[in-house]
Amino acid sequence: MKRLIYLVLAVMLVAVACGDDAEDEFADDLVTAILADESLENPLQDPDDAQCMVDGLMDEYGMDRLTELGVTPDAEDLMDLTTTGAGMTDDERDTFTGVYLSCLDAVAFMGEMLADGGFPEADAQCMATTLGEDFVGMTVSAQLSGETFNPLDDPEAAAGFQQVVATCVSDPAQFMADVMAAEGLPAETADCIGAGITDEMGAALLPAFLASALSGAEFDISAFPELLTLVTTCMIGG
Repeated sequence: MKRLIYLVLAVMLVAVACGDDAEDEFADDLVTAILADESLENPLQDPDDAQCMVDGLMDEYGMDRLTELGVTPDAEDLMDLTTTGAGMTDDERDTFTGVYLSCLDAVAFMGEMLADGGFPEADAQCMATTLGEDFVGMTVSAQLSGETFNPLDDPEAAAGFQQVVATCVSDPAQFMADVMAAEGLPAETADCIGAGITDEMGAALLPAFLASALSGAEFDISAFPELLTLVTTCMIGG
């Protein structure tokens, strides 16, 4: 009988050890897959950040649940938060956001993204710092839910957002011209548009322009007829 008990225990220990090996390999491969994405949109390009994220996800979800969610080393859309969050419960989305913010300097990353999008470095850092980590958390939560986070949708949030923009953006017209140029508009046309944007137009346009840039939603130029006329004039060489 004792030999049978020892044999059963030995089999169980081997099974546990094999399970641990499989999880370790899965986690290592997941880190490698994350680091393989060198696009600007990947906030986890630092090996320590990627390792932290994977460790946190493994602790909170486990390999089996991550596999069910499609968060695997061979996933084609591994860094797509909308795809990642599609099968999650609300609590799981909150947990993911918590792990994300605990592993990443989200404010610094937002500043880098804004600067890459055309903001002067000082303006970008000012906005990122003022908006803060909570803003990033709301953006991540929205993406996990398959939604677009627009800070202008809520009147109270919009007022604070507009104040941040007014405080941090030193030259609204030039900023919008730079972003348009960065998006592929000929520099001459972008400069023409920037020169034609008055202070009044800039104050009205910039919050919506920035909200669009941060949320990834397309900027609805038709909502601003004066700007549409200016863009048309500049594009035809007027």
